[in-house]
Amino acid sequence: TKVPRLILHRLRINGALITAVNLSAVEPESLTVRPADLDLRDFSTLPNRQGQYELSAVGHGGGRWVWVGDLQFDPLHASGTFTLARSSLPQFWRVIRNRVDFEVADGDLALSLDYRVDVDGEDVRAAITEATIEVDDLAIREKGTEPTLFALDSLRVSGVHLRYPEQSLDIERIAIHGPELQAWLMPDSTLNWEALAPELPAQPAQEGPGTPADPWSVHLREVALIGGSVHAEDRTTDPVFAVDLNSINVTLQDVRSEPGSRFRLESDLVIAERGRLGVVGQVGAQPPAADLAVGLSDFPVPILQPYLNPFADLRIVSGSFGVDGSLHFAQGDSVEIGFVGSAASADLLARDLITGDDFVGWNRLELTGIDYSTSSLVIGEVAAERPRGRIHIAKDRSTNIEAIFAKSLPDSTAEPSPAGTVLPIQIGRVKLSNGWLD
Repeated sequence: TKVPRLILHRLRINGALITAVNLSAVEPESLTVRPADLDLRDFSTLPNRQGQYELSAVGHGGGRWVWVGDLQFDPLHASGTFTLARSSLPQFWRVIRNRVDFEVADGDLALSLDYRVDVDGEDVRAAITEATIEVDDLAIREKGTEPTLFALDSLRVSGVHLRYPEQSLDIERIAIHGPELQAWLMPDSTLNWEALAPELPAQPAQEGPGTPADPWSVHLREVALIGGSVHAEDRTTDPVFAVDLNSINVTLQDVRSEPGSRFRLESDLVIAERGRLGVVGQVGAQPPAADLAVGLSDFPVPILQPYLNPFADLRIVSGSFGVDGSLHFAQGDSVEIGFVGSAASADLLARDLITGDDFVGWNRLELTGIDYSTSSLVIGEVAAERPRGRIHIAKDRSTNIEAIFAKSLPDSTAEPSPAGTVLPIQIGRVKLSNGWLD
């Protein structure tokens, strides 16, 4: 059908009110834009004639929208710039509040982008360039309740370039400043965040063999998380296990979607205000793989007490743990795990909860020359400084060890379990200094 000849020198609309209402929802959902101003100049349906347009408005979240560019009808072409100034995220959340179980309590959104679309027959080409996204002071919580489950100071996404039909997405940098997360495992072993995640519609089954769609190529040049914190709880234990992770810094570089690609990972954080973990190396996602230098120091062992309680009447009074070495992981037809390095523990003291006596401890325990794989474990040397332990043998020949670990000892009347594969362990040398056994 031939398009009617149309030449429009100028169309101008000032102070318009635009309201979109979804009446199919349980409760009507409305989105309002006002005032809206449109200025369209030199628009024509004649071939190869370009016009200009400018649309500005105040959106539902209070932010100002500005849309400026060129428009051509034959062949279809549009290019220009779109910007959205600081817009309130809670206002947008109120539109969808009946569809989700979380609440956006605070936050502002801003974005800008350049775009270009060309359509010539069945040939469609589109591009978004130099896009940026900014989110400030975000706070998310369970609907109508405290506490805030996720918050961040700022999110900055810059240098976004998307191209079609090339199906490529390139992002220069994603920077997340000051994120705070609260997460806990419920007594039924479900994560608290699971109840807040929206249900995704089921994907229809593909009929026939079909041709799989070509994958998009995604390249994230850098992702940086700066100054994060996590409060985590495991409510399946008694008492509840709780730990704070602070000063979390994570940097990912050169992340690509192509199978077999690897990216660089650097991370450091503080565990329970004392332990420090640092990780540097290369990581892959398809298939999962990692080669990392790992350093853990001053991990406070007593925080693991809730996990010891079901197995032993033993209280960890003090102690720290650390490792230093190289970790290898690869998943293919089988899983490969390897570690080469050393491990150490300092100032450990564990006390018998039945008698109140000290049970085992040391000033320092070092394991050097560790070479672990899924098929063997080699330890060059085990060195203990001032190791100490207490063993009591009663008249009936029972020991305090049996009493302490009675919860985890197998039932003598039960059928023995089939023997599994035993990991071969080789220790080159054991060195004890200034130890005692009572």
